[in-house]
Amino acid sequence: MSREQVLTDGRGEQKDSWLAVFTVFLRLGCFSFGGPAAHLGYFRKSFVEQRRWLSDKEYGALVALSQFLPGPGSSQVGFALGMKRAGLPGGVAAFIGFTLPSFLLMLWLALATTTLIGEGIFTGLTHGLKLLAIVVVADACLGMFRSFCQQMLTRGLALMALAVLLFAPVSFWVQILLLVMAAIVGWLVLTPQAKQAISAAEEVNQSDAFACQSQKPLWVTLILMAGLLIAGFWITPSAERFSSEAIFVEFFRIGSLVFGGGHVVLPLMEEQMLSQMTADRFLTGYSLAQAVPGPMFTLASFMGAEIGWNESQNPVAAILVALVATLGIFLPGLMLMAALLPHWQMLSQRPALMSGVKGLNAVVVGFLLQALVMMVFITLVQPFEELSGSAGSEHILRGLLPDLVLIVLGWLALKRFNCHIVWLVLAFALSGLLMAL
Repeated sequence: MSREQVLTDGRGEQKDSWLAVFTVFLRLGCFSFGGPAAHLGYFRKSFVEQRRWLSDKEYGALVALSQFLPGPGSSQVGFALGMKRAGLPGGVAAFIGFTLPSFLLMLWLALATTTLIGEGIFTGLTHGLKLLAIVVVADACLGMFRSFCQQMLTRGLALMALAVLLFAPVSFWVQILLLVMAAIVGWLVLTPQAKQAISAAEEVNQSDAFACQSQKPLWVTLILMAGLLIAGFWITPSAERFSSEAIFVEFFRIGSLVFGGGHVVLPLMEEQMLSQMTADRFLTGYSLAQAVPGPMFTLASFMGAEIGWNESQNPVAAILVALVATLGIFLPGLMLMAALLPHWQMLSQRPALMSGVKGLNAVVVGFLLQALVMMVFITLVQPFEELSGSAGSEHILRGLLPDLVLIVLGWLALKRFNCHIVWLVLAFALSGLLMAL
């Protein structure tokens, strides 16, 4: 028996203490680079192959449930693994352990870089990371398009969402309308196909940790989430009215609507947060999120620290707001995972529900495509628009052309040679510094 496996349940199955779970996930949180897909690979290697906490079949069911829910998929899977091993305290310990390194790094970067805005070296470094963000988001768009848009209908939904967001005024209500419409279309059109595709393979091991089948926790969770979302209509952050409650509700609302994983947080958070900071600063935070291990949703930590600092110029206040924002964006997905996990086997057999989720996922791809277009515009096109004549030609030769070459090389390194994200971060940061010098 390993040192970590110190408890047993009533059926003789090995269990861990919440502290042992925290230690395992803290170690993973320090070295899990590469985004949500890579995190799921690290989890499988660590908990299926090495520690044998669960089978491949059980692990696949947890991943499937995380794709069904809004919020950060890898963090939800980690939370479920912690619950399976040590109950609800284990789930909380797994979440804190995996998130803490990324949270601390993003908090430090937010506070440390406030004094460096406008500095040539820092501008060059962040510009290099912004170019890497374009590569990473383009890769996420391609992967999600292949996974979620395999039919003509889902491809049409994705492209329709992209067109609406590009040519209509982007707002929270437009995004909500698109999500609702996509769920209805998926339910009406895709349900007959889903009835044929659903099998009993998607099962979660119904161990003692999840033996309670009462639906009361599920309804309590849904009612609480609905109340917080409704409260968001009256409690919203603004330049005139700033409060921790408003920040929490705003990030809670974002976390409740992000389907599809870490990169999808970009378009929703961008639309909501640009009233609190500049577009360039927002993109800087997203770029820095590529350079740290752990969940990408700790971009909220950067945003919270930035908002708190701008409001108070007080590092303690910035830290508190960062904590509030981080809790707000992670909480919806974790609440739903805890409430739905005992019922997943039943829900996964409902074709209408799964068909609606397919429609949601297709529109989410459109959201991410729109975010990619805006990143390219802000990073590459916007600086060129302000120039003309010889200055514009010089910008193409000294700025735009090297940027495009670096993006193409980064894409080849990522897709053709499977280069690790850590090396890409270092290469793009160094390239940005060299171009600045």
